[in-house]
Amino acid sequence: ERQRTAARLLPSPLAFDHAIVRVDIDGSVYWLDPALPVQYGSLNRKAAFDYGKALVTGAASEELVTVNLPTGYANTYELLERYEISDFKQPSELVSELVVGQSAADYFRSLRAKLPKEEFDRILHSDYLRLLPTAQAIGEVEVRDDQAENRLTLVRRYRIPELFEYSQGRFQFGASSPLALDILRGPEVPRRSTPYELPYPLDARISQVLVLPNNPIRDIPPPSVERTPYFSLKSTFKRGELELRRDLQITVLKDSVPADAMLGYIESIQNLRQKSGVSLSLRVGMLSDADRQAINQQLQRFKRLGKSNSGALNVQIEAEVGIRHRVRQIVQPQSGAGACKPGDPV
Repeated sequence: ERQRTAARLLPSPLAFDHAIVRVDIDGSVYWLDPALPVQYGSLNRKAAFDYGKALVTGAASEELVTVNLPTGYANTYELLERYEISDFKQPSELVSELVVGQSAADYFRSLRAKLPKEEFDRILHSDYLRLLPTAQAIGEVEVRDDQAENRLTLVRRYRIPELFEYSQGRFQFGASSPLALDILRGPEVPRRSTPYELPYPLDARISQVLVLPNNPIRDIPPPSVERTPYFSLKSTFKRGELELRRDLQITVLKDSVPADAMLGYIESIQNLRQKSGVSLSLRVGMLSDADRQAINQQLQRFKRLGKSNSGALNVQIEAEVGIRHRVRQIVQPQSGAGACKPGDPV
């Protein structure tokens, strides 16, 4: 905020405490910061920052100059989360591939350079392990660095024993991307006297793909657009023969939230966080003949023996709970049997 109000301050040698370089090339202006520790890419791919006002030296200057970001500039994030669900009885696998550019690429390079490998991996894994409590990280974080284009790729892999929960004849799943939740965040203390800074300018493309056996999903939501003064959120769903895909684009529209608008901002951000997630509810349609025979044998046994230790009712309950381990396929659902919708984050 002080950077933006420098022009209203009284003249002082303390008004400016940093030196950057202005470069004019073919009518384009670039502001370069030699103090940054790690910088890669061409001038069009380098990180850019909002420095507010600058006093240009080397020529007579009567006014301060606004340090504008390059036209169309945004810090970019591209995230693909692929859930492999080959069998509802077995652990699922998640592969997360995040591609970052501009200042985010520089940040992760710097973090990787100064931390031990184990600590770097722990920090990168922590977001998913917090959202998916039963998840187990598989191997190290894979890093691919395209320094010429200033793009860094981070690949993380997880095994998830309990991705789906079973309840009342349905498999249920819900998840949000940790990247979406990190962007759509609010202040820890809502009452403020200063503006709340947002990660502007930022454009994030998040794709969540669920590879499902025989893909029982039939109904998907129509494309939607949610817009607040601070964020734009666009969502589309696509259904394939073996997968369900949700594409989400989040764009940050402003650099800060005024202190007197904080309560309205928090309410809107809670709504966006809910809609950034995906929930599934799949009806269990059919057991294999072997599973049905095993359950019937248990019930028949207790009918013959009477209510001994736990009684026939408990056997029925155990059989119902045991379905999660025995189901081998999902039938083609009837109306409402398989549906996907934006839902609350886990």
